[in-house]
Amino acid sequence: MPLLLLSAFMFLFPPLTIMADELSISANVDRSLIYQGESIILTVMVSGMDNPPEPDTSKIINCNIKYLGSQSESRHNITIVNGVVTKSGFSGRKFVYEITPEQTGPFITGPILLTANGQTLSQQGPTIDVVGIEKQNFVRISVEASRQSVMVDEPFEITLYILIRQMQGSYANADPIDPNNPPNLKIPYLNMQQPIPGLENPDVAGLLQKAFVNQSNMPGFSINDYKAQAGNLFFPQEIIAKFMFVRRLIQKDNQPFFEYTIKMKYVPQEEGSYIFGPVIFKGTIGISADPAGRMTGQPVFAVGPACTVRVVPPSEEDRPESYIGAIGSSLDATASLDAQICKVGDPLTLTLAISGDIRLNNIYPPTLNEQPNLTRNFKIYEDTIKTGGDNTTSKEFIYTIRPITAGTLEFPPINISYFNINERCYKTIQTQPIPIRADESEEIATDIIIETATNLTSKTDGINNPQVLPPAPIDINPAGAMPQNINPGKPHAAAVLFGPFLYLIAITSHALIKIRSRNAQKNFLRSTVTDSIKQIEHAGKISSSDPETARRILCSALKKYAGARFNTPESGLTPSDIHNLFKRDSINDNLTTGFLSVLERNFNAGFSHPARQQTGDLQSDCRASAQLIRDIEQAFRIKMQNKNNTGGFTALFLFLIAIPLCVYASAQNKFNEYEFAWNQANAQMASARTETDFMNAAQTYRNLVNAGVRNGRLFYNLGTACLMAGQYDEAITFLLRSERYTGTSWDIKRNMLIALARGDKNARVSLPWHRVPLFWHYQLSTPARTIITIAAFNIFWLMLIPAAFGLKKTLKSIQVLAVAVFVIFGSSSITSMHREDLDRKSEIIQKEIMNNISTQNTNP
Repeated sequence: MPLLLLSAFMFLFPPLTIMADELSISANVDRSLIYQGESIILTVMVSGMDNPPEPDTSKIINCNIKYLGSQSESRHNITIVNGVVTKSGFSGRKFVYEITPEQTGPFITGPILLTANGQTLSQQGPTIDVVGIEKQNFVRISVEASRQSVMVDEPFEITLYILIRQMQGSYANADPIDPNNPPNLKIPYLNMQQPIPGLENPDVAGLLQKAFVNQSNMPGFSINDYKAQAGNLFFPQEIIAKFMFVRRLIQKDNQPFFEYTIKMKYVPQEEGSYIFGPVIFKGTIGISADPAGRMTGQPVFAVGPACTVRVVPPSEEDRPESYIGAIGSSLDATASLDAQICKVGDPLTLTLAISGDIRLNNIYPPTLNEQPNLTRNFKIYEDTIKTGGDNTTSKEFIYTIRPITAGTLEFPPINISYFNINERCYKTIQTQPIPIRADESEEIATDIIIETATNLTSKTDGINNPQVLPPAPIDINPAGAMPQNINPGKPHAAAVLFGPFLYLIAITSHALIKIRSRNAQKNFLRSTVTDSIKQIEHAGKISSSDPETARRILCSALKKYAGARFNTPESGLTPSDIHNLFKRDSINDNLTTGFLSVLERNFNAGFSHPARQQTGDLQSDCRASAQLIRDIEQAFRIKMQNKNNTGGFTALFLFLIAIPLCVYASAQNKFNEYEFAWNQANAQMASARTETDFMNAAQTYRNLVNAGVRNGRLFYNLGTACLMAGQYDEAITFLLRSERYTGTSWDIKRNMLIALARGDKNARVSLPWHRVPLFWHYQLSTPARTIITIAAFNIFWLMLIPAAFGLKKTLKSIQVLAVAVFVIFGSSSITSMHREDLDRKSEIIQKEIMNNISTQNTNP
């Protein structure tokens, strides 16, 4: 019986396989445009390692760099695919830097180098625009934070300082502001209608109400073009609203200034980087006033650089493995089982309830399998975790466990760690142990085991009971607001032409060298032919008087010509050697046979008795050999012309292959800022509870798409929103579009499977079978496949360069492989581009239909 149970256990829970990540590096910044003096936050993500070395940023020039620290971004989960347990996830670390450029103009945040695992990676880094600020000494603005980095629930203050130089004369104590022409302040974070997502915002309306100036003859500032009601009940009108804040006189650089301050208090609710500013001052200030009170004005444009507050997690130093992301002053945890008497192998429900003075929406379920005392007698399935609780006073995590040992047991205490914000350190608490009795189970024959436990989810093949599997979370990366063109751009077109252009240069250079060498050889050959014919004619004249000398001169002239023709030293040439040379560069057989016959006959005659040598034959050979040399030269000229024509046609044909790829290239889209709409949609998703809420979030994402923002992150979030709103077909459509931009991921496949399962109301679903053999098509993004296609195209052309020098056999296999990769990945990329074009046209049609419907409703 124990043996059978062991066999069944091994069948149900096979060995664990681990999927490794590829080492890579990426970088992004929090803004693409800043004013001189402002700082940006550069985030460098290293993927593929839990604890990589710090990247090298020493190559970034013309700036001040401050390292702000790093934090782990690794996450792992266990899934079961066709009965095979697989540990997958993401390994990586995020490094954060504060960079202050020293010069105006385009600033490149790179190169960034990483040396790890025996390899060096390089990342160019984004480019930002640094705008200069006009120098003046009348108005100074600064935005300061009480703390540069805080944790969730740790309040901080943002103070805006506006310094205006004091007027001279008897009106020095008056505000240097014209009541009838108030200067305007653009303060992005002082917005009553659009609070900053992720923060507990102050009462902006109340602050402005207290600072409101209700008298027209009193000075003040206009802020963000806010309006106020004036006039009377019958003739109301809107006027520019004026506000005045706390003022004091200070000395700055030995000059008197009036300082106006605006303080606001925020409480962070989510981690991230929050930008306050820049603040722009535009208007006229008073620099002096005459005794009658008439003010002399000075137009001023000033900018107050933005400041950034980072909401960061607690330090990773001394962080326990049982930390669940909780930050607060106290935490309570209780564990309970739905049954305390069972049999070995019976599924039990373990409920872990978390409460206390903490923010519940930031915590995540503890990894119980990493606590050895829990797995000694129990099997814990962490891939089927459910969540519960009201998310205001408590939160529940529900696990499925199975006892694997018989007897009176005790489910051990669970370690739960949180960061105590009052004591500024980690605290660990334990739940109470739970007694349980597990009886021996009935004997199980191995032949009745047909599949693994039904409460396990599959990673790629399907989902069992999709109701218990929540969708993967949305992506809040700011890159989701960046338009991305899936089609190749101008750099791709240049890359396509690189290979043919280099090949053209190579063959042109090679041709020039060959022409130069050929001309020299032709000149030498031409003079040799002339000399040889003259020698042959001389031999013919003396053939009667001195046949032996004539034959020697004839043979020498023929060998001299053959050596010059085939670029071979004539000394030591025999008729058989010359025969092999003619055979290698075959021409007219009759000419070759005649030439060799004359040479062999006279060459052999030199070794015979003089009495046997025939003078008449010698004269005939001299005449024939001179004509043969002329005919052979003519035959070689015809052969070279045909060869050159064929080579030119081949080169032209290959060059034309590049034209379709160049035509497909289009201009790259410039970056447009849509951060607010992106953050608004993410905030709606985070607070959504009903299908209507998710529909509203999906509509906000759609507005971004309609505005021209298309990228993988946006389509992924839009698909997830449609999934939560119950629009399963649309969810699958947008998730497929996300794959085209970023390549597939476990989050995309997970949400796609859930959409299929809920749409078909089927407990077991799977993705189409063809995704398995075409994994490379779905795994790689369309831009990545395009780059591979261009690389293969260029490799083919580059391999033609050495092939032109006689290395065809050694490089033929590489050329064939390059052509195969070009055809496979090229057709894959074009298919994805075509599908995306069809989806875009469908978007336009749907948008026009909705506009027509809206127009008909407003104009019945």
